[in-house]
Amino acid sequence: MLIEPTHLATVLALAALTILHKGKWHSAALVLGGMMGAVWINALVTSGYPGPLASVAVCLVAAIAFFCAVHQKDFASRQLRDEGLLLVIAVSLVVSIVPTAFSGWQIASNLQSLDAGQNETSASVGVLILSLAFLVLGGIYGKWKHR
Repeated sequence: MLIEPTHLATVLALAALTILHKGKWHSAALVLGGMMGAVWINALVTSGYPGPLASVAVCLVAAIAFFCAVHQKDFASRQLRDEGLLLVIAVSLVVSIVPTAFSGWQIASNLQSLDAGQNETSASVGVLILSLAFLVLGGIYGKWKHR
């Protein structure tokens, strides 16, 4: 498959952002949703499923989602929907940014290890773990402070 997961995650984050924005960008979310449907069909066909079967399955899921959205407007409150969209944006951005950041970190570590011994590489992994721990603690503190 030529499309990378980081690109798909970026498209999902943009679609959720346009839905959350409410207004003139709402039609852009529909276009991005259709694009995700086409990518899903492509992924199924690339995985070995027959093209017509993959197309029918994706169209059926999209039709069910459309039917539920039209006929059950009070399925969830607006606040719950907005929080769900924010969660989609956050997870999509993590999926699209973290692999690139880790590969850049590994490349930098490999370049540093060409000049120095392996001791500095293990120290940089410790710095990464410590940085991630402080990031998680900061998120927990922010969530606790917000409530």
